[in-house]
Amino acid sequence: MDADRTVEVFRALAHPVRCRMLTLIAGHDEVPRGELEESMGLPADTASYHLKILVTADVVQMRRSGRNAFYALRRDVLADLQDQLVAIALVRRDAGSRGRPSREAARARGSTAAGRSASS
Repeated sequence: MDADRTVEVFRALAHPVRCRMLTLIAGHDEVPRGELEESMGLPADTASYHLKILVTADVVQMRRSGRNAFYALRRDVLADLQDQLVAIALVRRDAGSRGRPSREAARARGSTAAGRSASS
């Protein structure tokens, strides 16, 4: 996940209503929109607005069946975000590193950037 994509996901998660929606959706394989609206006490237009942001950021996927919409969590996207946060957490500031990621962080990202920067 690149930096722009990460920012998009964080923006989608940066609202209490959307975080609550994710928590509700995470407990199920998929949740009908009406159930989300009812569980959260949201009007249909408010729920639609927040769900659209989550779907656009690809954090939640939507499936239509007739007139009904069902929402499911994109666990793979959240796992990628988690991996990225772990890589950031593993970056250490050594006297000679000038903020370069540690080898552990590079490995966590699946990158060979640490090898290239060590040789420069």
